[in-house]
Amino acid sequence: MEDIYKITSALNSLRKVNHKRLSRYEAATRHATGEEMKALFSSFAKQSKMFTTELERWLMPYAKRFKTLEQKPSLWERMREALGANPGGDLSIGDFEELEEEASQTYKNVLSTQIMPFTALQDIEKQALAIDKVRKTLREIKSHKGVEVS
Repeated sequence: MEDIYKITSALNSLRKVNHKRLSRYEAATRHATGEEMKALFSSFAKQSKMFTTELERWLMPYAKRFKTLEQKPSLWERMREALGANPGGDLSIGDFEELEEEASQTYKNVLSTQIMPFTALQDIEKQALAIDKVRKTLREIKSHKGVEVS
C-alpha cells in the first residue's frame, strides 16, 4: 500500500509541474508578438498537455482504487500559474528556463525513487529527455536573441 501511495504522489507531482508548464506556455503564446515565438510556446504547451494526459493514464488505475487523483487546478490557480512570478506579463526566456529547471528536477526526483512500473518509467524517462531538449532550446534562444519573449 505504501508503494501505491508513493507512485500516485510521484505521478501527481509530475502532473502538477506539467499543468504549470501548460499554463505558462499558453500565456506566453497569447502574449508573444513574433510568430516564431508563438509557435514555439504553443508547441511547448501542447507537449505539456500530452505529458499530462500520459501521466493521467498511468495514474487512473491507482486513483480509482484509492481515490488519490488530485483535482486539476482551478481557473484561478491556472491564471496565477500563467502569470507566475511576473504579473506584469513581461516574461523572459530566463523565466522559462527556471520553469524547465523545476520540471527537470521534479522528473529527476521521481526517476530516482525507482518505484514506477517499468512501462510507466519508460514514458517518464522520455518525457524527462524531452524537457531537457526544451531547456536546451531555451538556452540557445537566450544566447542568440536576448531574454525577452516579445
